[in-house]
Amino acid sequence: MRNVSDWGEAVISQIIDITDEVREFRLTPAAGTTAYPSGAHLRIRVQLSDGRWSVRHYSLVGAAPHEGSLRIAVKRENPGRGGSRWMHALRPGATVEIAAPTSHFELSPDCADALLIAGGIGI
Repeated sequence: MRNVSDWGEAVISQIIDITDEVREFRLTPAAGTTAYPSGAHLRIRVQLSDGRWSVRHYSLVGAAPHEGSLRIAVKRENPGRGGSRWMHALRPGATVEIAAPTSHFELSPDCADALLIAGGIGI
């Protein structure tokens, strides 16, 4: 994963329990934040239950960074491979490895009207 040039560190600045299973994480990147396109997601390096490291994609909450932080919501999945459990074990002040926000379906600013229909991951 180190071959990706846009990886950097972020500090978990705040964790908010939305429900018993969903937590909002506010991450403050060491490199700062910039605007990101609609539908953007954040890649985070997580440790799986078998000890291996992997990458998970989490949709960004909100239309822009909030007070210098990026926000994601993570549902704890049981059973699963452990990425969400690893995230839910983090505490404020922890450092995680992230890659810059990206979007695979950015809307064109020239589009007059759009109808978005969504389901599944990223909602």
